[in-house]
Amino acid sequence: VVLQRDSAGAKADAPGTIADSRIPRGEEPVASRADSIAKPYKEAAFSVPRNKEPHELPRDRMAEIVSEIVATEGPVHIDEIARRVTSLWGLQRTGSRIVEAVEAALREALAARRVVRDGSFYDRSGVSEPKVRNRENVSSATLRRPDMLPPSEVRVALLHTVTSHVGVGREDLITGAGRLFGYKATSAQLYAAI
Repeated sequence: VVLQRDSAGAKADAPGTIADSRIPRGEEPVASRADSIAKPYKEAAFSVPRNKEPHELPRDRMAEIVSEIVATEGPVHIDEIARRVTSLWGLQRTGSRIVEAVEAALREALAARRVVRDGSFYDRSGVSEPKVRNRENVSSATLRRPDMLPPSEVRVALLHTVTSHVGVGREDLITGAGRLFGYKATSAQLYAAI
């Protein structure tokens, strides 16, 4: 599949910048109609003990914090969990000590069955099917990266688009699922991820 550049010549490596040449300008793709199942993505925001650095917290306390992040944002990529810990502490950089503390806390949360893991993504225990979430207005720019879309959520978006629009073609299926996630254009990376 070859995607064409839009008239402004957007680069292929920037997420959401390649105009989808298969959809005429001014027409809405199938999944952007008002019947969308996508809900706005909610980023975790709560108070944390800022009197200590994240890596200085006891592992069980950090496990509670990452479990709360996962409860709000799951399914969510491990890298995004570490970024959220960084932002909750008001820090700018997610260093190796934060990453190590988050990984250890997630192992503890997994052992306690507070969270479940699917590859690099974590979700609450007992969730049968993830909800599709629109990432159009998120604060964390990395949430809009196609590689941060949980495969389980992509499957739900694709299934919804197929069942809502019988006979939808492959191209419109992928574009429609992308619209559910809040992408206005289908980049090569988004196309490949979906």
